[in-house]
Amino acid sequence: MRHWRKLLWVLVLIPSLAWAAAPMELVAPAGGEMDLKRNTMQYYGTETQPVTVRWNNSVLEAKYLEYDRNQEVVTGKQSVQLIQTNPNRTMHCEVIVVEMKKDRLVAMNHVALKYDENTSFTGERLEWDRANDVVVMTGKPELDYKEWQLTGERMEGQVVRGTLTITGSAQIQGNETIARAGKILFNRDENKVVLQQNPVVVRGNSELTATEIIYDLTTKKITANGGVQSRINKESR
Repeated sequence: MRHWRKLLWVLVLIPSLAWAAAPMELVAPAGGEMDLKRNTMQYYGTETQPVTVRWNNSVLEAKYLEYDRNQEVVTGKQSVQLIQTNPNRTMHCEVIVVEMKKDRLVAMNHVALKYDENTSFTGERLEWDRANDVVVMTGKPELDYKEWQLTGERMEGQVVRGTLTITGSAQIQGNETIARAGKILFNRDENKVVLQQNPVVVRGNSELTATEIIYDLTTKKITANGGVQSRINKESR
């Protein structure tokens, strides 16, 4: 095993890799180690200076980082921050795993993602398969979209298409409206949600149930299909 005290290391990776179409520059303030048997490299930061990796329009920071040269996997731990520009996105977590061959990212433990000015996510685990445009969020996930908050046990969707399926005690809340269902289908481009599996929409004292409810987040228009029931709850004194 080889050691370095202070390290400025440039990783030149395969140009075809989606995560590293250009060389990566890595700075490890507290040095690093190379495990020749496992063909891995470990890098260390300090309390005030993290390990920093720069490539293309992205910067990854963590107190500890490991690079598996055989699998082409980068693992960052402790106070992880991933910053991307054009478009501007920021992610914070405690553990991140980037599988370069598969073009896949997994973030774990206190994940907070600022996707754009209107959309942010918090939860315990985020899996993003960029090659297939699939994202899965679990661990009490919450999606904040404009004035709306969406929650459930699991969120799965496609980033580019702007679609998301929320299951397990799914709920969307905003201003005076709360909607609950076993499944919520969210379409960001159309700015609509479709509530399925015992959906309920509560607005003020009014409550609406149906087999399926479509809610337009822009116009606030509600379309209910099948077994529609509506009631007004009296205010308690």
